Amino acid sequence: MLRRELKARAACLLEQEALGNGAGLDCRAPIPPFGGGTGRARTDEKILQAYVSLLSGIPGVCGAFNVHQLGYEDDCPDPTGGRFDLFDLKVCIFDDHRNAISDLLEVAFPSAPVCGDGRVGGDEECDDGNDVDTDACRNDCTLATCGDGVVCSDPSCTSGPGGGVEQCDDGNDVDTDACLSDCSAARCGDG
Repeated sequence: MLRRELKARAACLLEQEALGNGAGLDCRAPIPPFGGGTGRARTDEKILQAYVSLLSGIPGVCGAFNVHQLGYEDDCPDPTGGRFDLFDLKVCIFDDHRNAISDLLEVAFPSAPVCGDGRVGGDEECDDGNDVDTDACRNDCTLATCGDGVVCSDPSCTSGPGGGVEQCDDGNDVDTDACLSDCSAARCGDG
């Protein structure tokens, strides 16, 4: 059941990615009556079928055991304050299912670019997947530039003097201090 909904939403997200954001799809959206749906009727139908399958797996009468022994009432109290019953159990399992799907989709298809995951997305200029701030791609997923206040000491840097390793980077463009505006160290006679 979980797998069926996850597959339907994943297929929708792949289609949304292929068509671009203007496709009118919201593959993470809850289906009616909990929300407006994904914008793709086939996906909504598959999700509904997964929900029906999930909830129909719970028998209508549970005479063989005490529903209170399941322990769900601690996590999912009856919203009316009444006795925890089979209906409350179904609502709780349904909500847990929806939350699990949401969490799994976020892992498989992050809704926002994740800086540091090695994939350039959104407003990221770069994403080398590491936490080294002194290489060509900074920890905030921006390209290292002369004047950013961080000395780029990796050979992949292009912002240093002559397009290489920066000798210094004091974060300003003042040429009368120890670090010149081209990220080279000031020396006697440089003007």
